Amino acid sequence: MSAIYQFQSGIPVGFGNIIFTGDPNDLTLSGDEQSLARWFNIDAGFNRVSGEQLVSNVRTAPLRYSEVRTDTINNFDVSVIKNTTIAGSKQLQFRFETLNAVNHPLFPGPNTDPTSASFGIVSASTQANYPRRTQVMVKFLF
Repeated sequence: MSAIYQFQSGIPVGFGNIIFTGDPNDLTLSGDEQSLARWFNIDAGFNRVSGEQLVSNVRTAPLRYSEVRTDTINNFDVSVIKNTTIAGSKQLQFRFETLNAVNHPLFPGPNTDPTSASFGIVSASTQANYPRRTQVMVKFLF
């Protein structure tokens, strides 16, 4: 038997060339407030007027705010392998493997365009990792 467990905090979300005049500490939402429909606080100080967005300028805002991160990676892979001798040095190997055994979705990052109607929303239709995958194999060793 073998198992691999992976847990990682999400990567910081990149915002591009934005106008942000608020406090970066106000960007995060508490666990019960954060959802796919509101990943971070969009009212924390972003300029959302499209006509006032920056085009050619010296960048003053950071590219990423460490307070806003993508979804955490929480993955568990399991495998069971059994070798069975059938004659002399010949063996059959039975393998049962499950990737993402608990079927935990990994959502992509939120929309970070302040002028978009879906700003702050995780709106991708697919998850960023594989759903649960199970495979059964038999191998003949000689």
